[in-house]
Amino acid sequence: MSCCTSRVVSSSLAAFVCFMVVVGCGSGPKRLNPTKVNAASAATKAMTAYDANKDGKISGDEFEKCPSLKQIAKNGEVTGDMIATRIREWQMSRTGRVSVSVQLMHNGKPLNGANIKMVPEKFLSDLVPATGATTTMGVASMSVPTTAAGEPKGASLGFYRVEVTKEGVDIPAKYNTESTLGFAVVQEDAEEPNVVAFNLVY
Repeated sequence: MSCCTSRVVSSSLAAFVCFMVVVGCGSGPKRLNPTKVNAASAATKAMTAYDANKDGKISGDEFEKCPSLKQIAKNGEVTGDMIATRIREWQMSRTGRVSVSVQLMHNGKPLNGANIKMVPEKFLSDLVPATGATTTMGVASMSVPTTAAGEPKGASLGFYRVEVTKEGVDIPAKYNTESTLGFAVVQEDAEEPNVVAFNLVY
């Protein structure tokens, strides 16, 4: 593996997330409804696109085309029913947008000044990409564009591919145009916050 994804993050990132939560609660942002997605249709599109050998499941090397699906895999496999079920669960939560933080490391050290784009997987075309820029700690607070006063920042629940670029730096295509990075944005709770770390090795 050329990169590493972990739900266990540094204390600096954890502190950053806590700060964002406190600020968000204090401002009292309005609630948004989830983006409407046809779960059955989306699952069919995903299986058509990524089940290369047509055995009714996504597994093994097939995850390279859609790495975010690994997060819901059971016994190393994902089926269309599993994808549809997860989408329906997100919709039933009535959660429109949640805070998301990404930490980027380059060979084990924080990557400052990098631009991150969370691109919804193609079978979730109704979702809007979220972007962010890393700080000196390598941490980026991700958000879709916001325009209305009081509109909360963050991203919709869903499966995303992660693209990383930095001005003046030639970052390999496997981390942007042909990205092998991805994760699922889930409903916020104490056990599984939307905090993810990637270590780029090049």
